[in-house]
Amino acid sequence: MGQNSSELLNSFIEEAEEIFKTANEKIEIAHKTGDVEDFAEEMLRNLRIVEGNASALKIFSVQKLAAGLEGVFVALKDRRIKITERLIKLFELVSKKIVNVLNLVNDKIFFNDENIGVSIYLLYCEKIANGELVNASSMERDIRLSENLNLENEEDFLTSDGTIFSIHTIKVRMERLNEIVSAYDSLITKELRLKHQLDELKKIEDDTGLASISKVRKQLASEIDSFESQLLQMQQQVLDLRMLPLSIVMKGLTDVVKNAANENKKKVDLDLCETNLIMDKEILASLPDILSGLLKVMIKRCVEPPEERLAAGKNETAKITGTVSADSSTAKLTLQVDGSGIDFDAVRKRAMEIFPEQEEEIKHLSDRELSAYLFRREFFSDDDELAKVLESVEKIKGKINIESEYGKSATFILRFPFSLAMLQGLFVLSGKYKLLIPSQHITDVVYRNKSEFISLQNQTCLQNYGELIPLYALSYLFDSSSDSFKENSDSANIIITEYMEQKIGLIVDKVLRYVSLPVKPLPPSFEKFSVMQGIVFDEHYDMVPILNMPDIITRFKAMRNYDMKKRVANDRNIVHKILCVDSSENARIIEQFALEKVGFVTETACDGIDALEKTKESRFDLIICANEMPRMNGMTLLENLRRSEVYKDVPFIVVFAEQNNELFEEYAENGANAWLDKSVFNRNEMIAKVKELLNA
Repeated sequence: MGQNSSELLNSFIEEAEEIFKTANEKIEIAHKTGDVEDFAEEMLRNLRIVEGNASALKIFSVQKLAAGLEGVFVALKDRRIKITERLIKLFELVSKKIVNVLNLVNDKIFFNDENIGVSIYLLYCEKIANGELVNASSMERDIRLSENLNLENEEDFLTSDGTIFSIHTIKVRMERLNEIVSAYDSLITKELRLKHQLDELKKIEDDTGLASISKVRKQLASEIDSFESQLLQMQQQVLDLRMLPLSIVMKGLTDVVKNAANENKKKVDLDLCETNLIMDKEILASLPDILSGLLKVMIKRCVEPPEERLAAGKNETAKITGTVSADSSTAKLTLQVDGSGIDFDAVRKRAMEIFPEQEEEIKHLSDRELSAYLFRREFFSDDDELAKVLESVEKIKGKINIESEYGKSATFILRFPFSLAMLQGLFVLSGKYKLLIPSQHITDVVYRNKSEFISLQNQTCLQNYGELIPLYALSYLFDSSSDSFKENSDSANIIITEYMEQKIGLIVDKVLRYVSLPVKPLPPSFEKFSVMQGIVFDEHYDMVPILNMPDIITRFKAMRNYDMKKRVANDRNIVHKILCVDSSENARIIEQFALEKVGFVTETACDGIDALEKTKESRFDLIICANEMPRMNGMTLLENLRRSEVYKDVPFIVVFAEQNNELFEEYAENGANAWLDKSVFNRNEMIAKVKELLNA
């Protein structure tokens, strides 16, 4: 079944529901009055509409059912048969089946469309169209029985007239499966409580030294170990009940590529590997939108027009290759195209235009780190397809990465769990809270001495395998008065986490243990608390929040340097914040480095306009500003600041490129407090003036 327009599908469903609702009323009237010709003509027109729409949308089971009914109404129109109770019952059952199938498609519940249980309906359509004397009750029983069976070969179905079938699989409603999963969750909780009671028994044994207690404890421990082993087997069996093959999603992607290539006037082939992976229906329901979105972006952004490919010595038809692999709990789906790739120099430039306040950071990002900006809604002015993809990926607790070689290829790597029912992760202690960090966002767990920490541009960092990882105290999210940086301990437990190519280190008080537990939704009172994504129960049956790492990493990365500096300034009660304004990047870095080395917190701005924006966002205790700058010079900035109640008395130091007494006096008249000569810059003189003006 191809990927269909949701609007067209919704319209089709509404039309079909109305057709069959009206027809079920009219067939009763025709049965009573005997006036069947006009009714049969009307039904044939409507059935051909349903059949045509189903064919266009590639819902072949509905097409077959409509064709089966068409044969019945042709016979009715030709007066070869009459309207009977069995015909009315057949029409009711088939029309209901058609509407149900359409709703399954609309809800993205996947099935093999060529084997969805229509054979029994078509069998009875043929029998009644041929005038066979079918028992209505037997027909209904056979059809209802077929709806509860998932047969390997529907041609072997057992009917009332003696056709034999072999039962291979019984269909179970999703609600029933959810009940089974819920019952399994209760067993997990009971196992955790038994382990806790075993620990309590061990304490009693240690206190009393009684051999009888020791014997009972060991027997109980053996039984619990056996129970745990059986639970692990049962866990996989229970989860398998809700599993469906990934291949049913992959089949529809060929049409997506064909349509997107035509729309963009490009030539693209799709080569997907075979896969026998199965996964939770909830995951599968989201994958069509994710994969079709990625393929559309790849074709639009990473594939050249045929003439450009030929000019570059390539085949005019690009090729997208899809591969699938898996580990114990995660699937990895890779889509690679031999196209133009991604020009990360252009991405860097565009990112700095959209986010000028992040310019310094963006300049030093790697290509992999820059790829995260492609998923921001602001990045592409003509569409936000990648942003939508990211939202869907996060809903299934997945991750997405981009790799590219400019001019040669682009690769999108999607990782996602097999099921959302169970979650693997680390229990940690942070302050007074026990929390769970999901494993898909953990890249490393390290234990380091705080002497290894590096202070760089107002940020505490750690070198880990050649990477500079910014560090944050996890406890700060829940208690702003706590401070893992100030603990008496000389060492720290650090969980290195990743989201969208951004890594941070979370300092926690203790790393407890790795767990795999069933997930429960957040209580209603916590639903708006975005740093949490759900809860699990620990061995004491206490609720443990699951941290929403994408939100947490984004929050910490967005924290202003001033906020973080206050967390680590353990040798001062007062932290002064200074804004360094200069169009020269080197000048800003020199000033910033000198001031931070003696304990001040700094931010920088590239000119007066940038500085004004920064002063609106934060409160500075002193401003050091160059005289000459593009867009807005130092004098205009000073005049603007002195008109503000907040900045009318804030110390202002001017940095001149050359001496100019008249200009000195003009600055002084407008409220400047001191000046520095850039040509003979002396950092000690600057620090002395800053301390004097701040009484620091």
